[in-house]
Amino acid sequence: MYNLKKHRAVLALLLAFALCLQFAVPVLPVAAEEPTYTSGTCGTGPDGAVVSWELADDVLIISGKGGVTYNPFTAEQREYLIPRVKYLVIHSGITTIGENAFKDFEKLSSVSLSADLTRIDSYAFFGCSSLKEITLPAALTYIGMSAFADCTALTSITVPSKVIYIGSTAFYGCTALKTVVLPDTLTTLGDAFTGCTALTEIAVPEGVTRLYSKTFRNCTSLHTVYLPASLQKIEYMVFAGCDALTDIYYAGVEEAWKRIKIEEDFNDPLFAAAVHFTVDISTLFPDVKESDWFFPAVDFAYRNHLMVGNERGFEPNANLSRAMIAQILCNVEGPASTDGNHLFSDVTRNDWYGFAVDWAGFYGLISGQPDGTFAPNRNATREELISIIYRYAKFKKMDVSSGEDGTALAAFADADSVSSWAREAMQWACAEGIISGKPGKLIDPKGTATRAETAQIFKNLLG
Repeated sequence: MYNLKKHRAVLALLLAFALCLQFAVPVLPVAAEEPTYTSGTCGTGPDGAVVSWELADDVLIISGKGGVTYNPFTAEQREYLIPRVKYLVIHSGITTIGENAFKDFEKLSSVSLSADLTRIDSYAFFGCSSLKEITLPAALTYIGMSAFADCTALTSITVPSKVIYIGSTAFYGCTALKTVVLPDTLTTLGDAFTGCTALTEIAVPEGVTRLYSKTFRNCTSLHTVYLPASLQKIEYMVFAGCDALTDIYYAGVEEAWKRIKIEEDFNDPLFAAAVHFTVDISTLFPDVKESDWFFPAVDFAYRNHLMVGNERGFEPNANLSRAMIAQILCNVEGPASTDGNHLFSDVTRNDWYGFAVDWAGFYGLISGQPDGTFAPNRNATREELISIIYRYAKFKKMDVSSGEDGTALAAFADADSVSSWAREAMQWACAEGIISGKPGKLIDPKGTATRAETAQIFKNLLG
């Protein structure tokens, strides 16, 4: 028998369930919150001291006493830090940076290192492709294998004097690295600079006895190399791919060069380059004796390719011309460029000084005469020479603030005779010891400058 009452109860339950479904709010799964890593430990020190790290915005700060350990971050921490860290500050007390410490930190552009740092281990900064410059502390003694490899934005490096070891491929593939300064204390130099395609010249320190294979391989812009008299062997492929190499300056005599064992395999650029040997200045210039006050200055000027002589000698007491100043500055700067325009009516590119004068004029180092001439053969006065050198110092962004109070110049009896346009330059040169006086405590600004005096001035500036 059909039960109407029961049927109505079932319908009511179904209707109630449908209404619940209609107005129910769906419950969606909640995404897990991304973990953040802002601090942690990254090494140990004496007596169990802890080396810690902290991330403040985009700055990674390392503190404590001791060393940053091998692989100091977990995989999760590295994944979090790498896209965020742009600056690294390692406080005093940190003595070592372990292997792989900051490997592939591709956004890292600036590093401040602990003054106590003595060791940078292998791959410590490998692949830090945004790192443009780094100042290595004076306490550093060791740079490990591939420590800075593939730091493709790094432009210069000065290795401190206590460093006795640079590991294989330490600067491999640093394609922007143009300037390298190595310390005299370095005795071992492996294939640290392979693939540094922007490197143009390098001086290997005295004390290095062997260049190991591939030392400068594929340094495609390298044109000048200075080699020490201590060198005994050059292994295979040291200069492979160095097709721009033109000059080798060897600090020994030709007979000693012939005794160096040079492996022929893939060293063709070395054999094609011109080799220059140590020259006895007294033999080269009969008018320059070792007992002369200017002997060290002439030796410096010649060996650094700033000044040369002629068939009569160096002519140390001859007056310096304006053309000579332009040529010396151009020699200091090395290969340079101009806009191709000739700025002065009395100078052509056929003149021996033509390019140098155009270059110096183009960069505003030397100005012409009111009538548009340069007067290349006119003797330069001492204040004129110093003013030109002062402009060059500013051009090279040297610190020229010394002497601003004028006390160094005022010590000379004829300080008031310095022209107003030259006073600032003379104040700087006197304060820096770039120019010295004459007997009677005279600076003699209107007097002519001799070639010997000029050699000494440039030695004071650059030596």
